Amino acid sequence: MSWRWQVLALGWAIVLLTGACSRRLALQGRPCPCSSGYDCCGGVCVAAGTCPPDGGLADLDASGDGPAGDAAASDLAAGGEVPVVDAPAGGEAARAVDTAMGVDAPAGVDTAMGVDMAMAVDMAMAVDATMADTATVDTAVAVDASAPAMCPAPESCDLNMARCGGAACTVQLTTDHDNCGQCGHNCRDGECQDGLCQPRTLVTLPAGSTPVVFTANATAVYWALGGTIHGKTFTGNPVTITTTSGQITEMVADEAFIYFLQKQGGCSQACVRKVAITPGSTPGPPLEEVGAASANLVLAGDALYLFDEFAGGAIDRIPTTPGTEPPRHLAEDQGPALGIAVDDQYVYWASNKSGSGVVKRIRIDSVNSSPQTLAGGLADPRAVAVDAENVYWTENPSDLIRMTPKGGSIAPPTTLTQSWGFNATLMADGHAVYIANWFGQRGVQRYDRCRNELSLLAPAANVTSMVLSNGYLYFNDESNPPTVRRFAY
Repeated sequence: MSWRWQVLALGWAIVLLTGACSRRLALQGRPCPCSSGYDCCGGVCVAAGTCPPDGGLADLDASGDGPAGDAAASDLAAGGEVPVVDAPAGGEAARAVDTAMGVDAPAGVDTAMGVDMAMAVDMAMAVDATMADTATVDTAVAVDASAPAMCPAPESCDLNMARCGGAACTVQLTTDHDNCGQCGHNCRDGECQDGLCQPRTLVTLPAGSTPVVFTANATAVYWALGGTIHGKTFTGNPVTITTTSGQITEMVADEAFIYFLQKQGGCSQACVRKVAITPGSTPGPPLEEVGAASANLVLAGDALYLFDEFAGGAIDRIPTTPGTEPPRHLAEDQGPALGIAVDDQYVYWASNKSGSGVVKRIRIDSVNSSPQTLAGGLADPRAVAVDAENVYWTENPSDLIRMTPKGGSIAPPTTLTQSWGFNATLMADGHAVYIANWFGQRGVQRYDRCRNELSLLAPAANVTSMVLSNGYLYFNDESNPPTVRRFAY
């Protein structure tokens, strides 16, 4: 036999050998929670009913199906015939191998070698390219689209107890400041009650001063009353940053400037301006003139984005430093001002133009290009949020929270949950979606994607704005008197 055929035979033997173990390997690569038909066992997914009482994996066989796998492993070690392996639906690791061929593993192959999948792939690569497809191994496993890529593995402890790295289940998740609700969730300057970090009030505003317009950065919180912007560091006293003659309707901030949307007061209808974060500062000239009904100001990197009432409802990009580039419409004729979210490459928005609900995106450096529709046929989409993988939106009046991959998908959007009331604002951090409600069960709600659980984090009156910054979630509570509060998320 030529060396090429010897290499191919050895490659086949290793592929078949790893096929017997592939089911367990594939499942160990998938975090809990598990798909239907599988149980979470020691932090990994295994076939239903096969997890030992202690929750470990020591007694599981190579195929993940019970003691019969031990015999199969022995046969392999002795150079016996490779058994047919039942792999999980949606991603059989050995489905590219025709087990009906009855190929015998060579006597010289020792299954105790600890050969890993990478060696099998390397061996397959050594085969002539015209024959390489015969050694393809698919280890994909069907994943629940609503769960994030990584979720903490559940622990085999009593309800609300955990090990959190220790040897015994001694951590009380309902009250532990450093492990509030789950291991590693530190409440920082708040208290842990009932497994939730409790909000801390940062600012109490004069009674009746609503709506509350506010923003925050890593060191301070800022709020506007009419045309005056105030600020307060987390350990200092309130100060007045600036006073304008217009009405400030929205604000965002970085560590040096506050950017705000102002109506009248030196603007034709409305305009975007900025002011240095120093008491007594004077705002500069408008960065851009926009329509009176413009809204949803977002800061990302070196630019601002918003829905501009002009041009039939435009998505605007406005540089934070005048002169670096001209402000421009990234997309026009997008309808009324709804939700906007931005990442490092795209701006995303919801639109109900002509009664057709859609979620779209366009590159932030786009010039004369068309938006991409990510989801269509939606029922009144409103607030929008993004994380590293997905775009999320609310639908009213159904109060549904839905998502789709940021790059688009041929599959329909995934419905995550139905919130408790009219949704005003949406934020996402990868593991959870945060919802601010105006009506219904008012306050800040969280949908935990790992637990598939909706909870009320902070009861409040009308919550119209939220900010995620430096590990905290800030929100306004339009009770009487209104407040700005925060908690560690």
